Amino acid sequence: MLDFCSYSMGSSNPKTVFTAAVVVFNHVLTYKRDISSLTTSLLNLVKTIIEILAGAFKAGGLTDPEALNAILLAETRMLYKN
Repeated sequence: MLDFCSYSMGSSNPKTVFTAAVVVFNHVLTYKRDISSLTTSLLNLVKTIIEILAGAFKAGGLTDPEALNAILLAETRMLYKN
């Protein structure tokens, strides 16, 4: 699921990015097992998030404030949970 969300965050549609970020946030929030078992998926997801955030400052990057907030919340939750 995290790999699919990582792929979805690369979409040009801001609502798709927003929804993927919310799904990641909820998954990390409710995951009952040790989150460190998902290190490869989480690492790929963090790389995608960094690329999105870096692209947000370039022309034509993601500019939807709701999508950017959702991405930041998902990343913060991943860091806090780990």
